[in-house]
Amino acid sequence: HDGMFIQYLEGEAEVVLTLFERIKVDNRHHEVKLLSEGNIYSREFDTWSMAFLSDEIPYEAFEYIKLMVGSSDEDEEMHVIPNPTTKKFWLAAKNLLNSLEQRA
Repeated sequence: HDGMFIQYLEGEAEVVLTLFERIKVDNRHHEVKLLSEGNIYSREFDTWSMAFLSDEIPYEAFEYIKLMVGSSDEDEEMHVIPNPTTKKFWLAAKNLLNSLEQRA
């Protein structure tokens, strides 16, 4: 949306960190930000390899996601320790994607 996207990476820590470093230095990407980081016991998006939301996302839902992402800009260290805000963000994103997928 407006040239911006959010990507959720999960897997073995070393693999994910290596991939994130490659994304950061890729000249197709600008202003790469780490929103959250932490250990998980099972995949959050275990049935997906990739999801995409076009401009068809409801305005209110997109504004909610923008608000949550924007809150991470206020504290640069927010991503270091998983907290309810980051977990809530990804749960909201997952629920939004699931609801839009069911409409299709």
